[in-house]
Amino acid sequence: MKLRAPLTIVGTLGFALFVGACVVTDGDGDGDSDGASGAPGSGGTSGTGGASGSSGSAGAAGSAGNAGSGGMAGAAIDGGAGQGGADAGPIVPIPPGYTRAVTLYHGSEALLVGGDGSSGDSPGAAIQREGYAATSFAVSDDGATIWVTIRNEFVAPEDQWEVWSVRADGSDPQRSPMTFESPGSYPAGVAVRTNETGTVAIVTAPHAVGAPGLPDRGYTFKIASDRGAPFSKIASTDDMMPAPSLGLAQPIYPKMTEDGQSLLFNTGPSIWRMSQSGGWVPFEVGRKADLRFNGNAPPSNVRFQDLDISANGGQWMTTIEFRDTETHEVVLTGMSIPSTTFEAVETDKFPLGRVQIDDAGETVAYTYGGPSLGDVRSYVGEQGGVVREILTDLDGVADVALSGNGQLIHCLNKPSSFATVHTSFFENAQSGAGRVKAHSNFFGGRGISGGEMDDAGSVMAALVDIDTSPLFFGGLWVVHPQVSIAGSPDITSVSYRYDDTDDSLVVRVTVEPASGDEVKNVVLRPLKDRYVDPSVFVPAAENPFFFARQGQTLNALDGEPGAYEAVLDLDGKRSFIDGSYSLRVAVQSGPAGAGGYRAAFVDFHPMN
Repeated sequence: MKLRAPLTIVGTLGFALFVGACVVTDGDGDGDSDGASGAPGSGGTSGTGGASGSSGSAGAAGSAGNAGSGGMAGAAIDGGAGQGGADAGPIVPIPPGYTRAVTLYHGSEALLVGGDGSSGDSPGAAIQREGYAATSFAVSDDGATIWVTIRNEFVAPEDQWEVWSVRADGSDPQRSPMTFESPGSYPAGVAVRTNETGTVAIVTAPHAVGAPGLPDRGYTFKIASDRGAPFSKIASTDDMMPAPSLGLAQPIYPKMTEDGQSLLFNTGPSIWRMSQSGGWVPFEVGRKADLRFNGNAPPSNVRFQDLDISANGGQWMTTIEFRDTETHEVVLTGMSIPSTTFEAVETDKFPLGRVQIDDAGETVAYTYGGPSLGDVRSYVGEQGGVVREILTDLDGVADVALSGNGQLIHCLNKPSSFATVHTSFFENAQSGAGRVKAHSNFFGGRGISGGEMDDAGSVMAALVDIDTSPLFFGGLWVVHPQVSIAGSPDITSVSYRYDDTDDSLVVRVTVEPASGDEVKNVVLRPLKDRYVDPSVFVPAAENPFFFARQGQTLNALDGEPGAYEAVLDLDGKRSFIDGSYSLRVAVQSGPAGAGGYRAAFVDFHPMN
């Protein structure tokens, strides 16, 4: 799959060159209506099962598996077993003849930035700023806070940009005032980064440098010392000696260390670091000029692309191309001063530029895109060691996000970097086990761009398409695997029965929205192998849920508040329903008279 060759460095700076891929660990345990123990994750302990409910009361919640490798407790819809937390409340009765569903997986979501919330067709958001779209974001390492920059290009330049922070459950949004030197210029270059606790943020904002007719690009660095605090300038590329040449469109991929005391960035020919202790004066930590591959220097017209760092910034990762042979040797580079261990990857693929390294500098992830549309491949694995390709049933993985602990990955399954996703999913980084669909489709159904997770993999955020075009990613979405966030709708029961008379599967759900909210949509989505709609690759003649492809709406039942039901036509294909099929119940909710910006979902297997 790959050929590795040694690299040598010349010059006074020693830095290591790493090759790798992504590692993830997830372990969701099944529960039952009595709160059965959850299965352990890879290396994680089993979650203890909740006790059986009695006299209408739910069993106690099961405890979570240990976090070392992502072991999760079993989760039952009504039995009270879950990822820790409070008692599940009274058991909701199910009708005679129905089977109570066993939860395979559950989660909740929120749209943090989106539409104006004026209608059910346009989802609202935690940050209500009509006409503004998210452009960059950062998830705190503890998963509690998300910072985001938003822009409205149709207002006066001085009003175009805003910087906000919000809790990961969508609560407590706060704006931090910031002045942009060139607010109408280079919107793609604005980026925000934050520290472990989300209490410090740095924004890098491009500005015009040089002749007005053909200006170069420079960057200003500004810091906010707390949520809601104003930003103040700490550095500028104009003050660097010599000032880097960044052209008209060169991003610098800033990354903040976990303690919030340092920032690394990439000017193309060099990787730089600056720290509070050093007065925020940038200094080089890696130079393209010092790099040699098989005795060859990089071409003069290529640059380092992208950047990611370990928790303390002692290791970094980027990409560069060597075009002096018939193949494009893409070198994934990393650094750990004073290490001089070098490694490279030789491939006939072009880099998409997306690379990631975990907090410890041990696990890496990267993506290649080939010369033909749809040729995308992503890899995860040990830095400097064995990597694996992330395989799917159709097309490839066009992007992968890595949790800070290197245990979980989030993957976008789609034919190219610009196409609409087939699905997005989580899985164990090391083994690929535990693959499960990541989202409800309410907020990221048309398109998802990239993603970023916290250290534990308990929060994943991404830019999503909230417009009609799959190329516009103006919303900011967050999903919480195996967690029900405050304000999300509560799916209180799921049950089902097979009707042999009309060859159908009847699914019944009861839902309670949060106080002040109302249910907007209840949808049933079929899944194959837990992660993708079966219609993506299963022939129609063998797909028992073909008529429910891309989702089937559950209708409210008259006279039964909070109850919904759907009848799935199996079309004579019930015999195909085996353990590889599951169903996801997804519920969207929001304030009355406005769009829905929260969601919850549960997966179950309709035992045949």
